[in-house]
Amino acid sequence: MAWLETDRHGRLRIAFKYYDGRTYREPLGVEASKRTRVDAERLSSTIQLELSAGTFDYAKRFPNSERTKKLGLKPPEQRSNQTLKEFAEAAWLPEKRLEVKRSTFVYYNEIYKPHIEKAEIGKKLLSEINDEDINLWKLEIEGKRTPQKKPLSTRRKNMSLDVLCQILRLAKRRGLANDKLLIDARPFKNEENEDEVSPFTEDEVESLLKASEGWERSLLSVCFFTGMRRGEVLGLRWSGVFFDRDRILVRRSLTRHGESSPKSKTSFRYVQMLPRVREELLKQRDRVKLRSEFVFPNRAWKALNVNWVTKALWPRLVEKAEVPYRPLMQTRHTYATLMLQKGAPIDWLQKQMGHRNLTMLIRHYWRWINPGELSQETLAQLGAVKNSSNQPHPDPTRANQSVSREA
Repeated sequence: MAWLETDRHGRLRIAFKYYDGRTYREPLGVEASKRTRVDAERLSSTIQLELSAGTFDYAKRFPNSERTKKLGLKPPEQRSNQTLKEFAEAAWLPEKRLEVKRSTFVYYNEIYKPHIEKAEIGKKLLSEINDEDINLWKLEIEGKRTPQKKPLSTRRKNMSLDVLCQILRLAKRRGLANDKLLIDARPFKNEENEDEVSPFTEDEVESLLKASEGWERSLLSVCFFTGMRRGEVLGLRWSGVFFDRDRILVRRSLTRHGESSPKSKTSFRYVQMLPRVREELLKQRDRVKLRSEFVFPNRAWKALNVNWVTKALWPRLVEKAEVPYRPLMQTRHTYATLMLQKGAPIDWLQKQMGHRNLTMLIRHYWRWINPGELSQETLAQLGAVKNSSNQPHPDPTRANQSVSREA
């Protein structure tokens, strides 16, 4: 029998009844949270199954535990001849394949192959990797270039760092990595001229809409004025469009590798239609005439090819509109900044975009929430405050004291 507990410091630990009938507890070294509890419950279930099957190996499961020494158990010898590349392909990738969506697994693989597998650190033995090796790997990543001869974006570099740290943490949990390895590498910092949020201006949006016609114009209108992600727009079905309620239901996403659920739980949402979005969707419905379940189908009335949209259609429209190129994902950022500039409530915008809380919204778009200077009209309204309202509230403590004295 195995179960989870929380110690007095708020950290998780696993308790279980061992073969000798005694209850033992092993700390997991992490704070109790929703995310860590899910992982810990999975580990607890695994230990429960091993105990029931009689295959639980205390020393193997907790090689650094003081309890194993007291019980006279010896941990298995570390496989010092296993490289990081070999471990990742034998353990980490198979584990990820079971844990995440197919599209997410492909993303992990695309990061791992060029930036981990082919790097010098991938050839090193797990037991020999130290913090200096991680720093050398970071320098190697800094020197990498894209096929267009440009430096990797900060986002791409930090994605690679996250994958590397995931592999090393798994190896350390299994007792294969150096015990002294800290795995606390600092993330890459944004360059001064690099900004993940690079929205189009209102004039640029109108230029792009004028450069597009028919269904392409309807597609861009939904991208620019709903805040939906690229995959959410391309995967949109008519069953998710409610003209009677002016709402769009987001429940599927189309990726390069097929359909999947949206990015997160909060991405399952209703999006309120702006009038121009409703107008364009009504035009698109007349074009499709129920010949496809998809709002934006291809010529065979099936789902559009994501690669074709991002690498052919979108660049062509940007070039035709004669505006500086930005990726299609910037349409979502553009929606957020335009809505904030026009005074949309941030809690409403948070729900529209499917963010879990306001933190993400404020972190990415804070500079558009509050303009640099207020208008004269706004300043006049702020100044028209009665002096009485500027007086501090009476101290309730002192008021209570005076009443008690009178009593």
